[in-house]
Amino acid sequence: MNWLTNEVMFYSGMIVSACSLIMGLVYLSLSHIRRLRLDMQLDEEYGKREAN
Repeated sequence: MNWLTNEVMFYSGMIVSACSLIMGLVYLSLSHIRRLRLDMQLDEEYGKREAN
């Protein structure tokens, strides 16, 4: 297990963290776009929401 040094663990952890951050941003942007489309569809079908 000579390949499993502190340096390898450090850089692989940074890569995993970066990938997680990128995938989180992709998920948030896609879910925001889907919400906007759903809101537009609901506004067409039921009208705008009244302010209380």
